[in-house]
Amino acid sequence: MSSQHATEGSEVEVAVANGDVEVEGWRVRKDGSRSWASVSITPLWQDSGAAPLRGFATLVHDDTERRRADRERLRLEMLEARGESRAKASET
Repeated sequence: MSSQHATEGSEVEVAVANGDVEVEGWRVRKDGSRSWASVSITPLWQDSGAAPLRGFATLVHDDTERRRADRERLRLEMLEARGESRAKASET
């Protein structure tokens, strides 16, 4: 069993115990490439939370581009702060 499948199994257990679960992490696409995704798992009960469990609703959102943009924004903020520090140091 892959580590991704083991993690998904524990996520399902949390969803059953708590009503739902939301996690973020790396996922493997069907083509074998990796993506950063947010995953929401909600158990579907027979009658308003009563047993038996009918199944799960799972929503996976690919956040790879958002994560890349966030990292780039942080990098640029660090460069800007470094430039401001150098400008202040050269003034003194």
